[in-house]
Amino acid sequence: MQEIIRSRRAWMIARELLSEQQERVVALPIDQNQFISGPPGSGKTVVLLHRANHLLRSCKVSPRQLRVLVFTNVLRSYIQAGGDTLDLPFETIQSFYSWVFQLADRVGLPRSQAARIEDKCQETLESVTRYFEAECMPPVLEAVLVDEGQDLPLAAYRLLRKASRHVTVFADSVQKLYVGGSMMIEAGRTLEIGDRAVRLIGNLRSSIAVARLAAEFLPAAERDDYLHLHGGVSLPARTRIPLLVRNRSEDEEWERVGEIVKQEISTNYRVGILLPDNRAVNRAYAALASGGIPVERVTARAPSEADFNGLMPKILTVFSAKGLSFDTILIPRITRQHYAHTPTAAPQMLFVACTRALDWACLSTVHGSEIRELRQLEGLLSAGHLVEQGTSPKNLRLQNDDPLEQDAPF
Repeated sequence: MQEIIRSRRAWMIARELLSEQQERVVALPIDQNQFISGPPGSGKTVVLLHRANHLLRSCKVSPRQLRVLVFTNVLRSYIQAGGDTLDLPFETIQSFYSWVFQLADRVGLPRSQAARIEDKCQETLESVTRYFEAECMPPVLEAVLVDEGQDLPLAAYRLLRKASRHVTVFADSVQKLYVGGSMMIEAGRTLEIGDRAVRLIGNLRSSIAVARLAAEFLPAAERDDYLHLHGGVSLPARTRIPLLVRNRSEDEEWERVGEIVKQEISTNYRVGILLPDNRAVNRAYAALASGGIPVERVTARAPSEADFNGLMPKILTVFSAKGLSFDTILIPRITRQHYAHTPTAAPQMLFVACTRALDWACLSTVHGSEIRELRQLEGLLSAGHLVEQGTSPKNLRLQNDDPLEQDAPF
């Protein structure tokens, strides 16, 4: 199987392939701050990278005076993989809090000694922000581009306003997973953006079948808005229907997941396996490795070791997958045991997880241990927009191993 794991650059697209609206965002002026919102799959990260390249090449911003700031180290590695095609300097892409710690060192402020990394980050941020505001520090950067801005606290925007002459934020409030993330209206007000926010609404890349599945985990009002955006997008007439698998045991679940992974990579699909926390990631990695399934574990401690341009399946948490995309997404262990104590509500996590898929998604659980949110999928099952494999006669609806849907409309 190893011979099929060959490299390809699949998620980054050339500038000439951007939509007209995306191109306008790339070339927005830098004499005022900009705020860009858009649903999953609207190309925010791709547009961000092209905008960074535009600022370097066309606006003559020095690489030393430009930063692309992201929330997680995994997203940093993912962006660096795409940024390489644009020849973005390695040092311009940084996680937000590593930048904050750098600023603290630069102005001589001590870093927080809090035991928890979350507290250490927040306390250091507050300290640096107060310093920049009280000392009337001049900007230290010419331009900053922020990805996944919905997960940054309001203090981050206060600091960005003072530390950089220009700020462009890419965000989607529906995808906010981290406790403490800002309300986007407040963030925009802090950056003095006013009514100039731009919304990317075209060029959505997820299949219509994936969109239907993800939408079931949204509140009704947000679901209608999300599906309306997909309703106007031209998509292939044939699309694979997502799958829900109910297993008799955890051992059977990993066996089935392994079979699906083999099938997907045999057809050169990029596969992401998403779990709620690192403990589940480690157990899943061990289970799949023991079954001879080649997977690459992606953790916050060593994200740069992952090859995001290759076909080796990636296994990581839902939180670390923010901003990433794969052809196929597998979401195993959707059980009460694994989702009962997550800091973010299960529906929001499952929405984000599903929307990482461009082509197909598979949800997996153990019969009798399912989280109650899976009941929300009954409508999709009845309409034929979701296929179910299971051990319960009541729920057994498997038709074939690769179901296809002939029509695209909702």
